Amino acid sequence: MASDDWSAADLAGLAAWNSYPDGPLLSGPMIGEVGETSARIWAQARDTSPLTLNVHRSDGSVLQWEATPSPDAWLCVIFDVEGLAPGERCEISLESAHGSTERRPLRCAPPPSARRLRVAFGSCFWDYPNQGLTIFDSIRAEKAEVFVMAGDNCYYGEPDWQSEQAMMLAQLRHRNNDPLRRLLAETPVLAIWDDHDFGPNDAVGNFYNKGLALKSFKTFWANPGYGMSDMEGTNYAFDYNDAHFLMLDNRYNRTPDFCDSCSEE
Repeated sequence: MASDDWSAADLAGLAAWNSYPDGPLLSGPMIGEVGETSARIWAQARDTSPLTLNVHRSDGSVLQWEATPSPDAWLCVIFDVEGLAPGERCEISLESAHGSTERRPLRCAPPPSARRLRVAFGSCFWDYPNQGLTIFDSIRAEKAEVFVMAGDNCYYGEPDWQSEQAMMLAQLRHRNNDPLRRLLAETPVLAIWDDHDFGPNDAVGNFYNKGLALKSFKTFWANPGYGMSDMEGTNYAFDYNDAHFLMLDNRYNRTPDFCDSCSEE
């Protein structure tokens, strides 16, 4: 469907549980991959109005990037920020015709000469009804340079893995959990999936909706890449200072040695 064909009611259907009631965003921002001079910033806009990312530098200058959200991408955009300095500390804000967000801190990766790196890990996130999963606030207080979401970053229930819309809404209802979004707005995060944010329990390469699962995952994470040139999936590698990370996809291309029922509609 072309963007012009979407009605106000259609656009309203792209909001999810606990979306922001006003302002330029429904969800976000989330800081994804961060390099020495670059960063990737994810957000879900309120509508198709042009969305501007402002990067406020310590010298008073402001760098800007603009995106036009598309309903076909669930109004999600990823900004590729460039031209920063190793270890630079700045702030980001987003604005559209619906106003502006508050400023959030952004810190570039340190130069290669740095000798310390703080990495936080998490997985198996199920607390989407906002029941107070304060572990994310504790992780945020540690001010890690990187937060790795190592799988089961949301949990699909039985209806969720059967359609694109249900998968997208499941991703959003987890993303909009208050403690988690406070963390993601200030700490660079990189993610890989496991079975529950891929499909049914123990799902592997014969899962009939794995193409939609991959589309959903790529829509909601700002990783440096997905798969390899000759193989689809979510695996990738990234460097942070002198540490090398290998993010392994153990689902998309895995031989279906069990869970044969996952191939049946």
